Amino acid sequence: MFINTLTRTISGSMRGLATLTSGSVMEKSVNRVTLLGRVGVDPQLRGNERTPVALFTIATNTNYTYETGEVQQKTEWHRVSVFKPYLRDSIMKSLKKGSRVMVEGRLAYGEVIDARGSTHVTSTIIANEVIYLSSRANEEQEEDFSQKEVQRNPHRDDPEEPLDGYEAGVKAS
Repeated sequence: MFINTLTRTISGSMRGLATLTSGSVMEKSVNRVTLLGRVGVDPQLRGNERTPVALFTIATNTNYTYETGEVQQKTEWHRVSVFKPYLRDSIMKSLKKGSRVMVEGRLAYGEVIDARGSTHVTSTIIANEVIYLSSRANEEQEEDFSQKEVQRNPHRDDPEEPLDGYEAGVKAS
């Protein structure tokens, strides 16, 4: 009875652990980031021949509503690094400033020494996947269509309100 209880207790506590090939046990952890926003600059190819990397930035917005009803928007910029060859090549060919994308990856930290010799900690998202949601050119065409629809539908409550609703302000929790 005691041995069965002990075995169940040990088995239950081992669920969150991963076994390495050497036989040692390490705890599982998660480092996952998902960002949805707009590309800030056209991607740049950096690195060297052995480890080329595509770099770009993505802006995300958070809207805050104060008790007074005032809405404040804060934009945060995130650096994204793409090492996977097929994804890197696709990024360099197709991704442009202003494109709306979803980036999935992991957060990584590094250090950079500036010209004065000061060390700065940097952060970057190492992308595993980049999903293209729209390009700026497509949105300009959609915007032309939206303006025509607003003109055809004068009974709409707020012609400045986006048609898809995704750009509307949302209260942050």
